[in-house]
Amino acid sequence: HNPEAQLMPLIQGGELPSVEDRMEHMRPILHSAMEALESANAINQFGVVSNGLGLPQSHPMHLSHELLVPEDKKKQFSKFTAVQLPANMLEPNGLMVARKIKSRIEETKSKDLDIWAMRPLTAYPVHLGTGLEKPYKLFDYPVTSIDMSKSAEEASKPPPKSIDVNGNEKHWTHQWDGPPPIYQVALQTCMSHFDAELILEAQLERELTTEERETIDGCKLIQSMLHDLDVAMNNYNSLDVFEEDLYQRIIPLLADTFESLDETSSDVLQAFFSAYALAVRYTIAQKTRRILREGLTKKDLVIGGRPSQAGADGDGEGSAPAPSQPLQPTPTYPSLDAERSLQELALRHVLGEEAISRIVVGTTSSEELRDTLSLVRHVTDHK
Repeated sequence: HNPEAQLMPLIQGGELPSVEDRMEHMRPILHSAMEALESANAINQFGVVSNGLGLPQSHPMHLSHELLVPEDKKKQFSKFTAVQLPANMLEPNGLMVARKIKSRIEETKSKDLDIWAMRPLTAYPVHLGTGLEKPYKLFDYPVTSIDMSKSAEEASKPPPKSIDVNGNEKHWTHQWDGPPPIYQVALQTCMSHFDAELILEAQLERELTTEERETIDGCKLIQSMLHDLDVAMNNYNSLDVFEEDLYQRIIPLLADTFESLDETSSDVLQAFFSAYALAVRYTIAQKTRRILREGLTKKDLVIGGRPSQAGADGDGEGSAPAPSQPLQPTPTYPSLDAERSLQELALRHVLGEEAISRIVVGTTSSEELRDTLSLVRHVTDHK
């Protein structure tokens, strides 16, 4: 697993060794490990899982595919049957390496290898999975049909258990013309609830109590937070960043500000955040589509913490640090099919590569797993 980690002592500090020197450093290490696996009676097959195989030669952690398929057949291993590397629409190097491995196998008349593509739906287009970069998910998100006659609290509840697991009653973010309408309803409801109007009116007639003044301060904070969140929605590029912001900054801020909230206030806030989460998912999916169509720019960088609000200049509070290497251009897909979900487009892209034998897809829930399996069957049945 990730044999390129053995390069760390060589590349830490000082000038970066050449590609040739790094290969010479790795060759005996890799050969020794594979030789031990080959000679182990309890092992019938083994493979190599490597993020480094998907990295360009200029990257310090690059692992050359030539090390896996040596020209000398005496240095090849019969139990070595599979290679797993990253490949997706924003990290194209993995697919190019897969083709090179297949070509080298033909040239050397070596035993064939299965090539497994990992992370087909999760992309790290800047640091390529080796830094603090938050992932871009090549993913459209499911949202439920919303009855606008309901209250904000009712309309923002989680999907009912009766929803068909095959997606028959689901709507996906690529099928919406804009953020879910319930978001504006929930936002206005929350702003109105925390306007402290009755206390402000009472202030005209009498001196407020300490508790009332604290309530006004709390309402001002919430209204300011709601405004900031509404603006920040368009800055989120990664769902991971949004969830980190929510659990590490926003919720602790509310907990520190209010010792307790009455049930109605708690319900209104919960309804807002449920609707906001849907709107953020829509915005992130749409931004990912734009990046696939037009390419990645500096304003799209999501390295860690809160999203950058500084745009292309990269300055300002919360902005993402620039990558240590120049921003590499990402592939573009100007004719991206708007009728298909991002995950279908991404899976079709990888599964359409002849050099790829299998894919490895991560999921976060049993429902997502069922959706993904159904989609894979659909893609493979309609190649």
